[in-house]
Amino acid sequence: MAEKCDNEVRRMKELTLAELFQAEADYSSAKLKRCGTCVHRKRFALNERSAKVVQCCELQPSKRSNSGYKTIKVTDVACTNYQETSKQKPT
Repeated sequence: MAEKCDNEVRRMKELTLAELFQAEADYSSAKLKRCGTCVHRKRFALNERSAKVVQCCELQPSKRSNSGYKTIKVTDVACTNYQETSKQKPT
């Protein structure tokens, strides 16, 4: 196991700077499912006077937020409970 880790570390050290940036670009451009398109994402206003809106996942409870749900970012990679919203055109 340690030998496998050592080989991986050696391989990463041998990469050039351009190869590292290319690997990061490939990862970020991949078609990953994001929390912003999930059915379970809910929007909450902090209060009546505030214009700030907080995005929350209704499947993940939290004791630290005002909404009672875990605060998420729309760009986060989706969890295993992800269900895509159906995009229907208004008639």
